[in-house]
Amino acid sequence: MRRQVGKRLGRRLAELGLQTLDQYRDRLESDPVEWGILDGFCRITISCLYRDRHVFDTLAARVLPELGNAARLRGDPVRCWCAGCACGEEVYTLKLLWELDVRPKILGAPLEIIGTDANPIVLRRAEMGCFDSSSLKKIPANWRETAFARDDHCYCVGAQYREGLEFRQQDIRVDIPVGPFGLILCRNLVFTYFDIKQQRETMAQIAATLCGDGYLVIGAHETLPDEGGAFMQIPGCREILRKTPPPSATRPEAPSPAPSTIVVSRIERRRVQNKEDYAMMRIPHELRDEFSQESQLIERLIKSDHEFGRLAASYEEINHEIYRIEPEETPTTDEVLETLKKRRLMPKNQITAFLRR
Repeated sequence: MRRQVGKRLGRRLAELGLQTLDQYRDRLESDPVEWGILDGFCRITISCLYRDRHVFDTLAARVLPELGNAARLRGDPVRCWCAGCACGEEVYTLKLLWELDVRPKILGAPLEIIGTDANPIVLRRAEMGCFDSSSLKKIPANWRETAFARDDHCYCVGAQYREGLEFRQQDIRVDIPVGPFGLILCRNLVFTYFDIKQQRETMAQIAATLCGDGYLVIGAHETLPDEGGAFMQIPGCREILRKTPPPSATRPEAPSPAPSTIVVSRIERRRVQNKEDYAMMRIPHELRDEFSQESQLIERLIKSDHEFGRLAASYEEINHEIYRIEPEETPTTDEVLETLKKRRLMPKNQITAFLRR
């Protein structure tokens, strides 16, 4: 990775007629635009499937079966997020590991994976799901014949192994997908290239996006700031960490709310079978309460406009996560809670702008 960045930087210095990194540092201080160019140099695209074999072996043997069994009991899919997914090597490794190794043994729930990257070019390659032979050199022996089809000089992942995958252009410094996730892979990105302040902020966002006892995977040479914060390494694999809820603070017990004031989101409603219970369940800050004058318009837009429906779903998922935290159903820190509230503002502001069109 360092060699790739070094080559890019060397070519840039030659383009600018500079001889040393000190001269380039002066250029950065005098030209803010240059920071954007340097940022692009640090986006690494070199990778391969099944990179760091012991990590994926541990995921297959311990983490994924646990997540699969728990999801099956809840009737939910296993949800994973691969941050900085580049050309999709990590996403497809996880998917193939699940379909070819884990799922046949546990008869578990379906797997959904979101891969995000700031670079639209590598995302287009990820959506194609085609790799040269060098990218497959570390995969298990039977994968190539089972899961790939030869196409000219590359190997393409079969259509049945692309179900449940989604690739999005997102810069993790600006936006992240809505959780909760059981597993997040954030390798060789945040905890390698970001300064300590940005690492702390992103780690808090990741913790907020993981479910209560979810897993985070980092790079082989990375460590988390502040001795891991809300995460603890699992035995036998330092790259895999489990979210550990902090001790609950002792608070005076509040009186139970009247049934008519209990609130639930649209997501939770799907799980309510009894119509009488459904009629009594509400949660604060639902869209219909925040935009009470436009409630009928919102319902129509959710059904007719895909983009608005996505914004509404994003708002409600974050709002539901906050609702679970505030009454201490899910123990967490004040920092994580505040991060979620800030994230809730983003889709709300976009919805406000949409309604004013």
